[in-house]
Amino acid sequence: MVNTIASKHGYQPRVASQFASIKLPHVDQTAESDMHLLTRLAQLHGAIAKPANGFLLFVPEGKAKSFTGQLIGGGTLSLDEISSWRMTFAERDQHNSVASYWHDPDKAEPIEEKAGDGDPVHTLCEVYPNLGFAKAATEAKLERLTRGTQILNITLAGRPELVAESKIYLSGFRSGILSD
Repeated sequence: MVNTIASKHGYQPRVASQFASIKLPHVDQTAESDMHLLTRLAQLHGAIAKPANGFLLFVPEGKAKSFTGQLIGGGTLSLDEISSWRMTFAERDQHNSVASYWHDPDKAEPIEEKAGDGDPVHTLCEVYPNLGFAKAATEAKLERLTRGTQILNITLAGRPELVAESKIYLSGFRSGILSD
């Protein structure tokens, strides 16, 4: 699907190897753009879909890796070059597991799929067409919920080597502040 949409819009497709073999069931695209459709599928599989520099990328979310698996550039930020910063701990988003449901045509009923262990459980609303999609969705959501519990907002002068998904390392901050 990435290949089709990329060629339709004049991009070269770049799909990370871990997503290249995913077989999609029938997917409806109703009143949404091609990019929204890819973004929806990317979220389902723990990926990011975005155009960049003539390419249409479909890469892992939050891994700081390119479609080839190489680390995306980043850098170290020292406290003296930062104008302001704020750290937020979002306790309300702390979930130990995620549940979803998929439709089993043989049993004609929804079957639960779970990622993680313990309470609280975050339950996804959508009923997925098969076990593979349900499993991918629950694992991706659990990873997003786990990753999104701490947020660091930084204001500083422009640094072109710092791009979305790149790793940053902090220097000169008190202990307890994230370092990657």
